Amino acid sequence: MNRASSEYRRILIALILVAAASVGAFVLLYMQGRQTRDAQLERAAESDPELMEVQAEGSKTDLQLYFHVAAPPLLNELLLNPEMRSLYASDDPLVMARQIIGEVLRGPTDQLNVFGPSSRLRQLYLLEDGTAVVDLSAETAQQLAGSALTEYWALMSLSRSVTANIEAVQRVKFLVEGQDRPTFAGHVSIREPFM
Repeated sequence: MNRASSEYRRILIALILVAAASVGAFVLLYMQGRQTRDAQLERAAESDPELMEVQAEGSKTDLQLYFHVAAPPLLNELLLNPEMRSLYASDDPLVMARQIIGEVLRGPTDQLNVFGPSSRLRQLYLLEDGTAVVDLSAETAQQLAGSALTEYWALMSLSRSVTANIEAVQRVKFLVEGQDRPTFAGHVSIREPFM
């Protein structure tokens, strides 16, 4: 009995150490990804003259953005959690949409992000009928972490964040690398715009 109890304790301690090491590695990778993403966003802002002009003016506005999180609260039926973000104010809907999409790709403040660290917006267009055409990189689709539901709610987080904050946008059409694809990352159809 004593020998079995001692063996059980050793196994339990080993499992706890493995779990702690796994959590530590995951947190380290998460923080490294966030730093990489912050640097990418800064480079993107530097290459966008309109956004640089808006940032130079310095005026900010608070917007409610929507994020799909890897482990949503049990009672959150929409699987999108709102979060306030302070963005540079602009009358140009494309400048605002670029900032919103960049922030959603960057991820929620206190949760894990479903988008990978190399996710990025390639291009953005606004059609006369109120459709925002969002062209995302192939890495955005390839690095999306999760199932068909995760893919759907990740796209909805982008769509809802843009349509809820920009009056000129009623729907969002997604492209990957400038191409109209049947699905975004293998599960969810992107042939029709999201509302």
